Amino acid sequence: MAENLILEGVLKPLDYFQLGWLGFFTLCLANLILQLEKRGVLSKPQATRTEPISALFSKHFAADTTPDGIQNAMFTYATQRVGEFFEKIISESTSQGQFSSLLSQVISKFTAEAYLHFLLGREAFSVLQEIVELCERKVLLTLDDFDTVFDAFRKRATDDADRRNRARIEVDWLRSLLILVNDIKTRKISVHHCFRTIDFCLTIPQDRFVEIEHSDRDGYRYHQATANILWTGIELCELLILRLQKMTDYTCKKTTTKERFEEILEEKWPELPTEISFSFNGFPIRISLFNYILRHTFWRPRDVLLYFGSLLAAALNIRDKGEKIDSEVVRRIISETTRRIIGTEFLREYETAIYSLEHVIKAFTSSPQAMTYEDLHTIIGKISFGVTAEDEEKVDMDRKIELLYEIGFLGVQFDSKLRETLNLGSECFYFNEGRTPLKAIKQSNYKSGKFVVHPIFAEHLLLDYSKNSFLLNFSWEYISRTHSIIVASAKGW
Repeated sequence: MAENLILEGVLKPLDYFQLGWLGFFTLCLANLILQLEKRGVLSKPQATRTEPISALFSKHFAADTTPDGIQNAMFTYATQRVGEFFEKIISESTSQGQFSSLLSQVISKFTAEAYLHFLLGREAFSVLQEIVELCERKVLLTLDDFDTVFDAFRKRATDDADRRNRARIEVDWLRSLLILVNDIKTRKISVHHCFRTIDFCLTIPQDRFVEIEHSDRDGYRYHQATANILWTGIELCELLILRLQKMTDYTCKKTTTKERFEEILEEKWPELPTEISFSFNGFPIRISLFNYILRHTFWRPRDVLLYFGSLLAAALNIRDKGEKIDSEVVRRIISETTRRIIGTEFLREYETAIYSLEHVIKAFTSSPQAMTYEDLHTIIGKISFGVTAEDEEKVDMDRKIELLYEIGFLGVQFDSKLRETLNLGSECFYFNEGRTPLKAIKQSNYKSGKFVVHPIFAEHLLLDYSKNSFLLNFSWEYISRTHSIIVASAKGW
């Protein structure tokens, strides 16, 4: 009984996970020291101190020879030892009289430094501190691939209750990491010299980060230390050009992005047009091939590469015949590729965060592509989103709009007055410029513009886009201006 009360009062999930992460980082640092010793780059004073650390790794991680194997073993070991550490504290304190006295003893002993002494042993931990204190360089610790781990964990859920429980565990697990990193960088946690030499670079999926912000009333603490990874149209085109240059062993001679893109197509992929022509609402339209593809993507590298991969495959297929791919064939290939992207790059990516997502998306079938707040409310106001990490009653209309905007399904279109105020230039729809566009339209109580379903869903949902000429405003001028704005914002200008 007493142990259960202590567990509830002292060892909360965040505490457990935070110590686990702390132990894992410490073991990573110790492992790095051993790797540097093997390479002969440690100084003599450092190299003569490594024996206790080497003995620790020989005892617990000798069987794991690959980098991934060692990392997995270190994380498992650090996490399991948190529970063992807590049990040790309780067993050493149970004979000390009243429960209040017992609880105070447990709290006083349950510290980060005490846990690290328990995890590594006092001698190995002391040696690690001495070696790190002599280091002249800093360590960059990077973590990635959270989306794959999270999706696999949530997909093993047996029912809705299990799914929500798993989501809460994930949120606590990831939030504990962010809190720990923030505390280390702001010196709120003091473990001598071990962490003063470490910098962090964590890539976290956007939908998971949003879950953390909504679960933490102090979510603002992350804002100064985080940045969205937003790709501009110019950056995506440059990436594509570099890939095409690598594939063909060709170096572009021209300077602007538009010119270099057209140059490499004309020189190495003459089967593909640099522009495509089609009719829109009875008017003839000519648009750059890259811009036409861009308007069908979520402005991510993999989307652009998937579309061009399909086009290049078609070009290679007819190369020996001396033929060219016309605009109609290009549009057909884009249409077929779009279906794959919606299924694999959108629905599958977000279904573990919003498990009613496919049902929500289908509710827009045959609707106008551009709509008012009231139109939007009619479509999704009463639909349950099934947000895995949030209580359903908290997912109101504003939250539903935020979710659909954050995952790229909805964009916003401003009226002329707000476009002028925000210096946005030509009429277009905005969805890849961070949260500023949504905040701008929300401040006017959603009266200064409309919401736009992303063009990638136009055929999939049979949307009515007959009056939306602004969807074709993805000109080189537009993507160049957007690039300048995003780059300047990222630099804090």
